[in-house]
Amino acid sequence: MKIFDFWKMPVLMMLSIYLPASLAGLYLFRDIYSISFIYMLGIFVLCYYVFYICFSIWMPTKSFQEFFYKIGDRISWPRLALVAILTYLATIIIASFTVDSTPLATALNGGNWLDIAKARANFLANRDGVESLLRYIALILGRAVLPYLLIYAYYYKHKQRHYFLILMLFCYLISLEKASCIFLFLPLIILSLTKNLKKLAFFQFICLIFFIGLWTFLAHGGLANSEDSINTSNEQLVQNETTLLVGGAHGDPDRFSLFVLVNRELRKAHLKEIPDVQNVFSEGLFIVNRSIWIPYITAYDWLKFQDEILDSKLTYGGSIMPLSWILNKPLLNLEQMVYEYEFGPPPGGLGGSNTVFFVDAKIAFGWIGVFIYNILFTAFAYIIFTSKNEIAKIASFTTFFTACLSSLTATLLSGGLFFYIMASLLIRPQAANK
Repeated sequence: MKIFDFWKMPVLMMLSIYLPASLAGLYLFRDIYSISFIYMLGIFVLCYYVFYICFSIWMPTKSFQEFFYKIGDRISWPRLALVAILTYLATIIIASFTVDSTPLATALNGGNWLDIAKARANFLANRDGVESLLRYIALILGRAVLPYLLIYAYYYKHKQRHYFLILMLFCYLISLEKASCIFLFLPLIILSLTKNLKKLAFFQFICLIFFIGLWTFLAHGGLANSEDSINTSNEQLVQNETTLLVGGAHGDPDRFSLFVLVNRELRKAHLKEIPDVQNVFSEGLFIVNRSIWIPYITAYDWLKFQDEILDSKLTYGGSIMPLSWILNKPLLNLEQMVYEYEFGPPPGGLGGSNTVFFVDAKIAFGWIGVFIYNILFTAFAYIIFTSKNEIAKIASFTTFFTACLSSLTATLLSGGLFFYIMASLLIRPQAANK
């Protein structure tokens, strides 16, 4: 079971995403924003290791755990699991019947990428009032609770586990969220590795790549079969590019491609014999650019946004819904604001630039916020990884992956971190692991 230490994985995930890109950004930009980010990354690593050790000394053990176990003993977990499954299915069904066309139906009917983007926005993201509950229920249950149940089923080889996986994949397919498969297959891969089933883990990894590719193909209008539809899509794309170059983006639009920037630096250094980086490796490097560079440059743009748009002022939690409500201040949708700062108005009304939680903390509360958020994040990780709930440890990996790309409050609520904390505290080992 000890192929790797669970508690170190959040740091390893964060470094694997941001360290190479932040070093490249430091070399390419050489400005205060690239320097600030690498400082924040270093502070995160230092805080995590130091305070994790401190919590192991300070936190109470048996009496603390027993207090929560007694509360958990009063809960009927099997019934609660059934309620969660039925609620999620009902949410997807209601969402499907309250829109003109689901994203999947739009794609299968030959819609272009713009039609599908609008359908995705209308399916859950653009819900207002009471209907917004559909979005939050779908996120919390679909990305945390049901993956937990799936890992439980596979951990103990439940007879219906494969059918449950297929059902979840179909529900994800309806919304065509390209990264949704990660919430199922990443924990399954980790589970297989913990049981030393390397061939199974490799097969699950291949399935993950296949489904992400399929989702991407459909979401980008791969089945578009109408010339008029394609022309409309192209016209909208030209409009978006014009907005990007004229009024949407602040700074150099090429900054979104690491390899264009690298090639430019090579040419500045008079290394003209080196072939164009973007053209030679365009297919293979797309994944690297999308998974490593884009998260970094988004965080970079958040820091730049604070200076150029917010005049270096702090939001003091104005982007956090409960806090803005308590303070009676208008809610700042920073994710959408930064997206429009980068790209202009989003197609179909669906667009948001998420960023790593400690950058969000910097925008909200300054450097002191960076320290406090890092300490809180470490405390949450400590609760999960020191528990005896192996299911929660494995299934929570996607939540910590979400924290690499989202604010801490979003990770706590819709990202499922709060659920895994509660599962680790309330469910006794014999109930969780048998």
